[in-house]
Amino acid sequence: LRGEKVPVALQEKAGSFTAADRYALLQLVGEVCGGLLPRYRALAEAGRVELSVTPFAHPILPLLQDMHCAQESMVDAPLPSARYPGGTARCDWHLSEAVRVFRQAFGQTPAGCWPAEGGVSEATVELLRQHGFSWTASGAKVLYNSLADVVPGAHLHPWRLHTPAGESASPACFFRDD
Repeated sequence: LRGEKVPVALQEKAGSFTAADRYALLQLVGEVCGGLLPRYRALAEAGRVELSVTPFAHPILPLLQDMHCAQESMVDAPLPSARYPGGTARCDWHLSEAVRVFRQAFGQTPAGCWPAEGGVSEATVELLRQHGFSWTASGAKVLYNSLADVVPGAHLHPWRLHTPAGESASPACFFRDD
């Protein structure tokens, strides 16, 4: 918005904003927001960015699937005794709905899924594979909380879950610096 007349004028005015000032700013915000999806779609179509999706309505998938997965990284975490009813089916819906909305907005299927709050578990990564995602992302702290032995810099390369036979069986898992 730098250089736009409305914000510059409002900054210079520095107070005592009128209803007309507020309306002009809201119009500008609406125009900018209204142009975001077309702008991102054009960038993706030109191959300049890769867009990812987050499960619809932002659920924390691992906990929706099985609250006890929290103990994969926090062994002593206090948990409720009851399981969440229909969690995996709900996760399937949130992922399918996110992909549907993404396709509608961007005209393509997302390759990556960045789960809400970076929430991943082995079961979640498997679910992402079943939904056709080739990669997922989370934070370095999630990885380090999950490793038996912390190796500095372990988050700097992609990880994959493997089958008992040693085959790669998951989307690539990327972990950003926190």
